[in-house]
Amino acid sequence: MKKKVWWFATFMIIVMIAVLVVNKKQEKLHVGDVVEEIQLPTLDGQIWKVEETRGKVTVLNFFATWCEPCEEELPELEAFYKQYKQANIFIISKGEPKSWVQQFVHKHQTSLPFLLDVDEKISKRFQIVGQPETVILDRHGVIREKIVGPVTKETLIEKVEAIQ
Repeated sequence: MKKKVWWFATFMIIVMIAVLVVNKKQEKLHVGDVVEEIQLPTLDGQIWKVEETRGKVTVLNFFATWCEPCEEELPELEAFYKQYKQANIFIISKGEPKSWVQQFVHKHQTSLPFLLDVDEKISKRFQIVGQPETVILDRHGVIREKIVGPVTKETLIEKVEAIQ
């Protein structure tokens, strides 16, 4: 009997450790947190890693192809991307298949870099509940700003310059 209790206790400790490890990897991100270990596929099949953006302010805009405010915001994001080279910008498709995003990109003839968060794991870590939402990381990968709703080119430039 004591052996069974010991094995059960050992098993429960292992399960608790596994849960803690999994939860640590999936922990929610907040303003002030350093963003690490995030990888997302691009439309051309490459893997984008957030660590590769270090040294430059990075704008992450979460969107959906069916989202009307996202579509209306697109020209502002495109203008920021083309005119403001002091920062990175990536558009993250939230929970949609690659084909939908490709059709959207083709329809709007946009040159913005799109990333695919098909399973929404990254969106959940950033606590994105709607779209569009924008997260701004400083050059060290620290979340400095989270904006809910559409943004303009001017707002992005103002926010980026405030943390440069």
